[in-house]
Formats: sequence, structure tokens, C-alpha cells
Amino acid sequence: MRTAAGTALLALIAAGFVPAVAAEPEPPLGVFSAQFDNDLFQGTDQNYTSGARFSYVAPMAPSHPLRPLARALHLAEGDLRVSYALAQKIFTPRDVSQTQPILDDEPYAGYLYVGIGIESEQRREAGRSIFDSVELQVGIVGPAALGEQTQKTAHSLFGSEEPMGWDNQLNNEPAINLYYDRAWVGWYGTAVGQPDSGYRMDLSPHVGAALGNVYTYAAAGATLRFGPHLPRSLGPSSIRPGPPGIDYYRPVSDMRWYLFAALDGWAYARNIFLDGNTFTDSQSVDKYPFVGELRMGIAVQYGRYRLTFSEMVGTKQFHGQESNRFGSLNLSYAF
Repeated sequence: MRTAAGTALLALIAAGFVPAVAAEPEPPLGVFSAQFDNDLFQGTDQNYTSGARFSYVAPMAPSHPLRPLARALHLAEGDLRVSYALAQKIFTPRDVSQTQPILDDEPYAGYLYVGIGIESEQRREAGRSIFDSVELQVGIVGPAALGEQTQKTAHSLFGSEEPMGWDNQLNNEPAINLYYDRAWVGWYGTAVGQPDSGYRMDLSPHVGAALGNVYTYAAAGATLRFGPHLPRSLGPSSIRPGPPGIDYYRPVSDMRWYLFAALDGWAYARNIFLDGNTFTDSQSVDKYPFVGELRMGIAVQYGRYRLTFSEMVGTKQFHGQESNRFGSLNLSYAF
């Protein structure tokens, strides 16, 4: 997308004229993030067509009721944080003008959920750390998730074609899902260019798993980053089932940036948006159990703000799918 590429280029140019400062302010009390996924960034309007996630993450207080659980899960060895999220995802077939079910394409579906998670970051030498994340999501799939209302309102505001097939969406079903991720942040790192330039490249492998009636899978991948004075991070979290990320970050006294690329693979046992409802009859398609994804983007941080844009291209998730791609924009503020 030319607009996104131009924005990234301007950010890089601007960042190049800002002197780097090594010292960083104290950790914030918390970080608020707003993330928006949409396939219109890639010029399409199909399948996983949009997602929105609002989250807040903060250090876990000694008296927090989840601290005993963190100790039981052996997460208390690192810096503990607690995260809260509210999110919605929307799925449609590629032809939204049809009123009848399209049996060989992904069914209409909305997913609305709240999430609460525990994060642990064990800091190691040379900018490395081990990051663990456990999140529980509870929500609803179906008409009560308000996917129809959200998409029709957005299409009306932007003058897009009205989707006509929402009467065929998945049925209402309570949703509960548990996720776990581990990342070895900065597992491999090396200086690039002149020693005093501050430019580095690092590689962070990660693994994950999910169990629930929405998603059940095992996942593995790695994130590669390049930039000056790389922070100890993976970039912001993605809307699951995307690669893991770290929403919490330290403010800086200047402008920082880095480029990143994440390559991931999933082995799916269940994906409700392709397999259909768990307890009632509904539309479904034949999914591929193994899928892969390449996500590339840029993160720019100035003071307490962080802006991240990425584009994702993945393998086909079900038989007959034409493409699997979307863009993602994340804006965060550290209090």
C-alpha cells in the first residue's frame, strides 16, 4: 500500500535526524494500546476483514489477587505485569453482496471478548530476556458479538458496499479460550555497521499454544528486528492468533525506530470461524490444519508514544480461499 509505505519512509527519515540518547526514563505506571486490523490496508475485503483491540498493561501490585496464581505457574521469577483487553473480530466471505449462504467460503461471524492476562519478564544479560504470557479470554461468538452492526456502520461511514449476508452468520455461542506464549527476546543479537552507530539486529524465537472452543492450536516462530538502540521488546501484542508481543515499554527522551519481520506457523485442531459452531449446526469450510504467516512492519517511538504499522501475508487457511492478508495499526501511550 503506497500510503503505508510513504508513512514508514517519512518516519525513517525523521528518525535519522534525531540524535540517540542512551538514558531512558523510569518505567511507566501502565501502557494503553489501541490496535486496528483491516484487510483494506491490503486492498481486499474478505475473510478476517477487521479487528479492534483496546488493552491496558501495568506492573502487578504485591496485593493483586492474581499474584498467587503467578507463583503457582512459576511466573513470579520475573517482573510481573497484569493485562486487560477488550476486542472484537469480524469475518465475512469475499462476496458480501449475496444474501444466501456461500458454502465454499468463510461464514459471517463476529467475536467479542474481554481478556485478562499475566506477563512475566525475566531479564538476562546483554539485553536478553525470557517473556511469558498467559491470557484468559471470555466472550461471545455470533449475533450478540455485534459484528453485523459494526461492519454495516463502518461501511456506511466510508461509502463501502453494504454486506447483505449477515443472516447466515454463526450462531450465538459462549467463548472461552486460554493462551500461553513464551519468547526468548534478543536470543541472538549483533551490531551492524560501525560499532559506535548503535545499529543492531536481533532474533527472538517464540512458541505458543491455545486451548478453547474458539481456537485450539500449537504455534512457533521468530521475530527479526533491525534498528538503532533496540529496546528489549518484541513490539506490541497482536490480536490473537497472531505472534506474541510486549505491550509494556519504557518511555524514551528522543525518537527511536526499528524494522521487524515475524515468521510464524500454526498447527490447528480447532478454529471456530472455519469449523463452525461447537454445539449447534452451522456453516463451515474445510480448513488447512497447518498455516504460516509473514508479518513485516515498522515501530516508531517518541517519548511516551509508540506507533506500529505492519502488513501480514499468510498461507491459505481453507480450501478455496483466494488470499490471506491484512494490515495492522497500533498506537500506544505510556502513562
